[in-house]
Amino acid sequence: MGITAEAAPFWEMIARFADAVQDEVIRYSAELGVVVPHTVRTMKPAGTTSKLFGLTEGAHLPSMRKLLRWVQFRNDDPLVAEYEAKGYPVRKLKSYAGTTIVGFPTAPIITTLGLGDKLVTAAEATVEEQFRYLRLLEHFWLGEVGGNQISYTLKYDPEVIGFEEFERLMFENVKTVRAVSVMPQIKSVSYEYQPEEPITDEEYDQYVANITEAMVEDVDREHVDCSSGACPIDFNKKAA
Repeated sequence: MGITAEAAPFWEMIARFADAVQDEVIRYSAELGVVVPHTVRTMKPAGTTSKLFGLTEGAHLPSMRKLLRWVQFRNDDPLVAEYEAKGYPVRKLKSYAGTTIVGFPTAPIITTLGLGDKLVTAAEATVEEQFRYLRLLEHFWLGEVGGNQISYTLKYDPEVIGFEEFERLMFENVKTVRAVSVMPQIKSVSYEYQPEEPITDEEYDQYVANITEAMVEDVDREHVDCSSGACPIDFNKKAA
């Protein structure tokens, strides 16, 4: 696949992990007396589960270094008023009747590990680099076994990539992978809101400073692990 010597240990590790998963599934299936599932190496989005631990979803690159994660609530959900009173940004939507969104300032845990320029987010990677990343994942994780597919949403900025270039990139690369989704990643008036809105370090700090009291929900760690009375998603402390 033409990988560099520096990257080779990482991809070899991915291949070893995939083989270990396959071997264990074969063993366990035999123990249970069932057919080995063909989806054993499938990577699904796992969005909610990943967010509980401040991780990226499935096989995705971290979307960006700092963001507002907008979560939908019904207008009459009592949590909306509570979040607003605590300082979380809240917006009532026009295009989705009866829906309010609450924004959670988020710093994915991988961005806090001091990786420097070794960390590349989806917002920083080019379309070609993301397709190459997905091809490498399919080669080293799915391997000859196949393993169904890897869920991956490719991010791009339509203010940087025009339609003709976007069309060319899709035509040249889509056929080289099993499956891929595409989502624009910009602050744009074309959409009333996006699930993930990029923000600067200064904006992130301001949102965090406005949050006066931590809130905890049973279903999501987005609202826990708060420091100094605020509740960003940085997961620097152990869960309660």
